[in-house]
Amino acid sequence: MVFTVPELMELAERLAGVEGFVPKQLLNRPPAVLATLLAGHELGLPPVSALRGIHVIEGRVTLSASVASALVYAAGHRMDVTVYEDGEVAVRGRRRDETNWTPVSWTWGRAQRAKLTGKQVWVQYPRQMLSARAHTELCRLKFSDVLFGLEIAPDLEGEIAPDATVEEKPRKTTTRKANVKAPEIVPSAPAPEAQAPPMESVVEGTPPEPEEVKALPPWQRKLHARMGDVFPDVDTETRDAYRHAIVAVLTRHRPDGSVESSSELTEPERLGFDSLLDSVQTGDTLIARLESGTVEIRRSGWCYRLEFDPLAVTAIREAG
Repeated sequence: MVFTVPELMELAERLAGVEGFVPKQLLNRPPAVLATLLAGHELGLPPVSALRGIHVIEGRVTLSASVASALVYAAGHRMDVTVYEDGEVAVRGRRRDETNWTPVSWTWGRAQRAKLTGKQVWVQYPRQMLSARAHTELCRLKFSDVLFGLEIAPDLEGEIAPDATVEEKPRKTTTRKANVKAPEIVPSAPAPEAQAPPMESVVEGTPPEPEEVKALPPWQRKLHARMGDVFPDVDTETRDAYRHAIVAVLTRHRPDGSVESSSELTEPERLGFDSLLDSVQTGDTLIARLESGTVEIRRSGWCYRLEFDPLAVTAIREAG
């Protein structure tokens, strides 16, 4: 959908006071909301994506790592994650007219030398933060034209950390079940710095598809393949739980309630699914499965708790 400037001005006025939808730094500031929407319009981003992924820091328009990655994918270029560990995240990228890959690696040791690891978010979520740094560097190195030369938020002093790193203090709930404070998800301590494996050792593609996946429509097969790329180190049961949880979150506003089967996704919901996976890869969204089988998804200042059998979605607003 294409908006005119007057339409964006009216939209900014209407959205500026919507708490929980507009980022807190833009709340009740229509001119700041308009500036964000205009920047997104120039990049071809819809208003919601612009509000979530564009930041104005000291007068400079910057992109979140997830939006930068989404623009790169939309332009037809490729980025893959080849190592995803607490001590190292390695990615590689190539332009759509190239055959050679350009690798980028961020290790815990490199982050220490850059004096980043003293922040609590780095201690709690080392892989996600290393991933954001690696994707940021790769986007700037290979795809700056796609980003129109704009900076990416993690490049700046006082980087913008994922909202999920805020200490959890539930205060506003939309739920069909009792609201219970979510346990803190803390990954294991960072592993010692390790050398990235040679890029030649990375095998292209995904494992052979199971027969039941081969029978699915092409878009659904692609969805399953992306799940394997984004979550290569989890077992099939956990990966399926993640997929059902993401579907449930994306469909939670349906009149008849959430569904968990990806076959029921509409076209806009499929795009939302792909966008959410992009944000997982860049560390802007966190997802974990608890021992109870409950899945938690943290993004944009909210924690979504998914319980199955029966399906229930609890949305918890995290303290800002």
